[in-house]
Amino acid sequence: MDFARQDDTGTASGQRRLHRSPKHTDWKRRSERLVRAGGLPYTIVWPGWFDGPHQHRPVFLKGETRRTGTPADGVIAREEIARVLVEALTAPHATGRTLALVAENGPAPEILGPQFEALAQDAAGALDRVGDQANMPLDQEPAPVREDLAAVRSGFAVQHMASLPCAPVAPQKRTGNRR
Repeated sequence: MDFARQDDTGTASGQRRLHRSPKHTDWKRRSERLVRAGGLPYTIVWPGWFDGPHQHRPVFLKGETRRTGTPADGVIAREEIARVLVEALTAPHATGRTLALVAENGPAPEILGPQFEALAQDAAGALDRVGDQANMPLDQEPAPVREDLAAVRSGFAVQHMASLPCAPVAPQKRTGNRR
């Protein structure tokens, strides 16, 4: 089973974006840490500003250096965000990666696998992605956050997932036109 998570740029830096406070981004980053600690295959995608009208050529960025909190950080069409998230579920090289997603003018490529493959994977067992700012030391996190991470790392979540009434279903391989 694969897990694709959409977040937004500014999460790793704690950067304030419009009405969001640093506390908002702290909790988003904590949720990403739980995903990484869980031991399941994942891809975390941070899209830029939605609805760039002609931005259909996805650009995958490892690291987060665009922090203006404006469309100057990069824009992308909503359908391209959806396409990247769906492809992340079945592309073998998408697993274990966190990427910022923006787009350039132009047509979308037929396949996204090579773009996923070009990104470095997050370090195995790490809570943060490669390049995250060291601004949320684990020993300074609230006790409930540390306890949740310990529970997830122990395999508690994976062991009990199958018993959930809405247990996830493995994604089906995509066939046919890749656009």
